[in-house]
Amino acid sequence: MRRRLIVSVVLVLAVSATVGATAGRAASRGRALHGRSGQGLSVTLGRPTRGVRSFGYRARLDCSDGTSFTDGRFADDVRPRHGAFRVRHRSDRGATRTIVAGTIRGNHASGTLRVVERYGTALDATGAAPLDPHGAVVCTSGTVRWTAR
Repeated sequence: MRRRLIVSVVLVLAVSATVGATAGRAASRGRALHGRSGQGLSVTLGRPTRGVRSFGYRARLDCSDGTSFTDGRFADDVRPRHGAFRVRHRSDRGATRTIVAGTIRGNHASGTLRVVERYGTALDATGAAPLDPHGAVVCTSGTVRWTAR
């Protein structure tokens, strides 16, 4: 009787450990991951919705005219395939280009991002240089590594 009780307890523990591990893997695939870029700025890989995740990030850009600035938040939709993704995006008539790439393994993700923006040299009424796809001032983040958990 005692031997049967010990075997039963061992089986229950083994089954619960297997179920717990499986639930943990499923939960990590379905939750948002947060981290930092190599520039020390935040990155977020959102929860998947129908296979699509939102990748949010910021970047510090250095410009050809000697200035630098931290850009506002970007958000690109990514669709991981076999745990990896790569997205190129253009906006502002081509004045802003972004490339994000990464891999997701369990509850860890890592990759690279790059932002390039072009600005005109003439200032608008607010005193800012407007985005211009043919602008002379080129600002780039360079290739920046990121990690998230």
